[in-house]
Amino acid sequence: MFIIKKLKMLLSVPAVQSYIPKLQNNITVARMHVHAEEYLLNVFSITLILFAVMFTASVVLSIYFSPVALLLLAVPVAYLAYMIAKPGQKASARLKKIDKHMGEVLRYLANLSVMNLTLGEMLEKLCHEKIYGIVSDEACELLYTSKLKSVEIFKVIDDYLSMTSEKSKWGMFLQGLITIRKSGGIERDYILRQYENYKNDLSIEYSKLTEQLSMYAELFITMTVSFPLFLILIFAIMGIVSAPAIAQASLFYIF
Repeated sequence: MFIIKKLKMLLSVPAVQSYIPKLQNNITVARMHVHAEEYLLNVFSITLILFAVMFTASVVLSIYFSPVALLLLAVPVAYLAYMIAKPGQKASARLKKIDKHMGEVLRYLANLSVMNLTLGEMLEKLCHEKIYGIVSDEACELLYTSKLKSVEIFKVIDDYLSMTSEKSKWGMFLQGLITIRKSGGIERDYILRQYENYKNDLSIEYSKLTEQLSMYAELFITMTVSFPLFLILIFAIMGIVSAPAIAQASLFYIF
């Protein structure tokens, strides 16, 4: 209990307190289902245990081989650094997975919006389409929370966005829906507009990619075809120009 109290006191350090909100946001985005204080307390506890074990092992090994003992002391530090960075890494990986499917999701929702479905109905259909990966899971989670709390889907989305500063394309899309809802706009027009913007951005990316590929193709042709031919031509001209001089030198030595 004494050690636990000391570790809890460590959480009150200003540097740790300033990091906790960022850590909690990463934990929420990564869906780790734990509070930041509890997560840090567990990490500090295991780090302390590792340090005690490694320090004891280093004392024993230092009698025989001191370099190994120093390496053992680095294990708790490496563990602490990894566990502190883990929520951020998982959050970044999850956001990348969401962005990967966002174009297909916008196309699917745009097709559904033409059928004059409500947002809840569209999310329910999206929830059953597992080909959209983690975005389908997000839709299922929103629907489950809405049914569990018996509140409107927009209220669930608003609460969800207020708990995390998620910067994925899915989060920005939901934020736009909330803004349109509060301003009295039409969700269908917003979804269709977002899909059109996605297609325009995609066409721009394709045009840039095409330009890059054409540049690489020109460079490849220049380096593999034109440049060798140019060298052959230079060597041929040099041979023709130097042939009379070689003949004159040969005659000079003969006579």
